[in-house]
Amino acid sequence: MSKAVFLDRDGVINLAPPQGKYITSVSQLHILPQAPGALKLLKELGFRLIVVTNQRCIGKGLISADEMDNICLFMNRRLESCGAGIDRFYYCPHDYSNCCDCRKPKPGLIQTAARDMCLDVKSSYMIGDSEVDVGAGLAAECKLVCYISRKKYQNNRVLNCRDIWDAAVRIKENTQEVPLCLRRER
Repeated sequence: MSKAVFLDRDGVINLAPPQGKYITSVSQLHILPQAPGALKLLKELGFRLIVVTNQRCIGKGLISADEMDNICLFMNRRLESCGAGIDRFYYCPHDYSNCCDCRKPKPGLIQTAARDMCLDVKSSYMIGDSEVDVGAGLAAECKLVCYISRKKYQNNRVLNCRDIWDAAVRIKENTQEVPLCLRRER
């Protein structure tokens, strides 16, 4: 079984849209500057990279599943050009009113990815920027969850991080010793 890093998309890999808005075209997708380097580091550590993201804009009829797939493909081409490609994208297309098992904080997206890709969730990590991401990672029983937020989350399985680069370095520290040149003040 492989180990993975499950990642939320908006606010972790790309700039999050304003509250209540959605990314509905590739022109609205802006990859955060620290994301390619962080993803490349995680790949070098032997992790599969899996995006798990709630995309209720599909359920609201603002975008089709095909259009979402095109946005994911566009993102991945840009990341692959930096040696930081995503292995697979999983998204929940449902609105809040649907009683699905895939909408985070439920662990369904992570569990589906684990089954599809033969992943060992207990040796894997989750990186997210919201409490629903933390909830999904904890419910799926990921080894640790990296929470990118100014808020502090109090749980011994949650690492509070500044950004995706900080999360990647903290995961590296958790798996092996990090050279002093890569350590940052927290």
